[in-house]
Amino acid sequence: AFGFLFLSVPLLVYYYNESVAAGTNKEANIWLMIMIGFFINAPYALITTAVSADLGSHESVKDNHQVLATVTGIIDGTGSLGAVVQGVVIGNMSTSSWKSVFEFLMLAEFLAALMIVPLVWKDTRRISIRN
Repeated sequence: AFGFLFLSVPLLVYYYNESVAAGTNKEANIWLMIMIGFFINAPYALITTAVSADLGSHESVKDNHQVLATVTGIIDGTGSLGAVVQGVVIGNMSTSSWKSVFEFLMLAEFLAALMIVPLVWKDTRRISIRN
């Protein structure tokens, strides 16, 4: 997930410089949007699935499917709420300039990647100790 988030920032920079600012052809725009969508949505799907699976193996929710379903719903609902807020913020920002929208998205992706660094560090240390 870290790699996807980290790589989405240069893709956004490239997309803005080549498509939004320069106006490339339709096919290039479509492929760039697909790549950016993949690099941004894949970490969200991986993280929410991993958190739900991790909670499913926790002792406090063992054999209690109702609690697990509730927690999973809260996790997924929080992501949906974030998408709603992001839509309003970006909608307001786009009225002034698209450059500010892309800068905001790049900052959000970079901060998301930074927030995952402690988990990546912990997992890397755990794997290196095991080997």
